Formats: sequence, structure tokens, C-alpha cells
Amino acid sequence: MNHVATSIRQAVEQQNWYAALALALAVPDICGRIALPEEKSSRRRFEAWWAEWAEPAFTAERPTKHVFVPAGDAYALRCSFLHEGSGDLFGHKAREAVDRFTFVDAPMHLIVVGKHLMLNIGQTCHAICDALERWLADPANEQSAHAAPLLKIQVGNAASYSVSQDAWHLSAGRLGD
Repeated sequence: MNHVATSIRQAVEQQNWYAALALALAVPDICGRIALPEEKSSRRRFEAWWAEWAEPAFTAERPTKHVFVPAGDAYALRCSFLHEGSGDLFGHKAREAVDRFTFVDAPMHLIVVGKHLMLNIGQTCHAICDALERWLADPANEQSAHAAPLLKIQVGNAASYSVSQDAWHLSAGRLGD
């Protein structure tokens, strides 16, 4: 799972903002599935992981506690962005406080105007990576993540990889046989 944080951080460094945000918003889904494998609802898994690991980075104690990105809004953003390419949350069932997210590459972060929240894109992605790394620092989580059947991307000459007879015959470059 460290490769996920590395990929997000590299995308931020390259200012590949959409890729960075898309992968960052997938982190709570991936970790939530690993942490709560018996929970059938992806929303509940996402929100539980976000509330524990990521939400503190989007919370301020001024004079009273204020959560800028509660778990429901984070989930609604994930759905809106990954499925529609939008930051608008109007009418989304999971929405809690925010109607619209705007991401900027400027020295602004956690700026609220009405129900509109402005976030620095780099800080947001790094905060989610930090949450992932804290989660992985727990040996039980790291072990579970290592054992999870996550997608593996192998780099190199495809013809050199062996796979089962029921899958791709990479040397021939065709499916089945």
C-alpha cells in the first residue's frame, strides 16, 4: 500500500492534480475494504475509515471543534468526482455540510464561504497520504494490507510474465486458448 501513497505524492509533485485526487479519494475505499471486510456497504467502510484516519487533518479546534470535511461529505465528494467529474454535492444523500468543493493550487486551504469549501489540492492529497501511512504504521493494518488481494501492476516485457492457462497467454498476446 505504500506504493499508493508514493503514486499520489508523485502525481502531486508533477501537478497531475486529477490523477492525484482520484487516487487519494480511492484510499478510504481500499483501506476500508481491508479494515472492514465483513461490512457490505462501501459507503460505511469509506466513512468509518475517513472518520478515524483522515478527518482529523480536516478538523480545527477554534474555539470549538469544527470538522471541515466530515466523512459524509468526503464520501459524497468521492462519488461526485469519481463518477461525474464534479465537485458539486447538491442532492447527494451522503452530504453533511458542504454543497460544493473547489480545489486550488494556491496558498489557501480550508476556506469556507457559505456551504462552499475551498481546499488546497496538494495539501489535501498529502493529508490523505499521511492518513494512509499512519494507518499502515499499525502492524495489524500493514499485515492485512499486505495479505489483501490488491491489483498488482507488473512493469516490463509482458511476454516474460507467466500466467495461468485460463488467463492471458501473454507470450502470444491473446486471451485464452
